[in-house]
Amino acid sequence: RRTTAFIVRLYDASTTDPTERNPFSPANLVDYREQQRSLVGIGAYMRNTPTWQPEHGQPQILTAETVTPDLFDLLGVRARYGRTFLARDSIEGSDLTIILSYEFWRRTFADDSTVVGKRIPLNNRPYEVLGVMPPRFTLGMSEDVWFPLKLSYPLDDAATARRQHYLSVIGRLRQGVTLEQARADLTTIAHRLEAQYPEAKTGRTTAIVSLHEALAGDLR
Repeated sequence: RRTTAFIVRLYDASTTDPTERNPFSPANLVDYREQQRSLVGIGAYMRNTPTWQPEHGQPQILTAETVTPDLFDLLGVRARYGRTFLARDSIEGSDLTIILSYEFWRRTFADDSTVVGKRIPLNNRPYEVLGVMPPRFTLGMSEDVWFPLKLSYPLDDAATARRQHYLSVIGRLRQGVTLEQARADLTTIAHRLEAQYPEAKTGRTTAIVSLHEALAGDLR
């Protein structure tokens, strides 16, 4: 398990108020992933509320997050059973896949590890269970399940890909890189994007804070 000391949160922010904390747009996520040099990687996630139909009983609304395939690796967390997402799981048209939380798995499947590889019905469609995460792992919402984020569809619409902001973003600092150096790197990218997309990016920048600071801000 990796330390969280080098985990950072990234936000869309105003150049006049860098304490402003807004989600990323899909296009912003792609731009920063391609251009940054100070982070090992950048992952993202967004809230989801799928409907699960158990074999017996009424449908249930689950708490879920849709995540980029590399997010768990950036956080240094491995599946307790099975595996986490791979890049191929996020390709549009790929098989429908899902990862279960340990707590949801225990109360729903009674510690049956053979559920990995099987399909369960969510939103009236069959999803293959790829893995089960370790106990108490969460992105902050006590999730039941996780889906792979497929960015190709939102990126197809250029008009909204840069204007709709709904992605929470996490990164991991490269070894030897300070938070201040990473901030300078991301600010340079923000200036570049402002010049390239003035309608969407004028007056906007990217704020970067340690995970500890981000969590403290969420609690205030």
